Amino acid sequence: MTKRLQPCSQCPFRTDITPFLRRDRAEEIAHQLVPGDPSRGGIFPCHKTVNHDHRSPGDERWCTGALIVMAHEGTLEKNQAYRIDQRLGIVDENELNMEAPVYDSLVAWITAQGISGYSEPSKPNGKKS
Repeated sequence: MTKRLQPCSQCPFRTDITPFLRRDRAEEIAHQLVPGDPSRGGIFPCHKTVNHDHRSPGDERWCTGALIVMAHEGTLEKNQAYRIDQRLGIVDENELNMEAPVYDSLVAWITAQGISGYSEPSKPNGKKS
């Protein structure tokens, strides 16, 4: 299960704080979370669980805000890393506070970061995810 049922107070996916990420970082995060491409569909860890000195790997946990945004837009079940962690009992969508103040989609989130013209990346067949 996730350790945080709602996003932390500094979560970049919150709608009640001023966006603070650089454009390139926001795009990188959005692309990482988009399903349908082997290079995507990964985990975005909560910044409070990232071990920057890499001495204790495996302590990272999902960003609850990212999970809720993906659940809102219906892409959570398409995320390969999420499906694996769900089967292992690490995360459970039913434990998320779906009323938390987060964006309704990755596109809405990245637009709020001040990035215009962003849309979901296309799948190899040219269709949107």
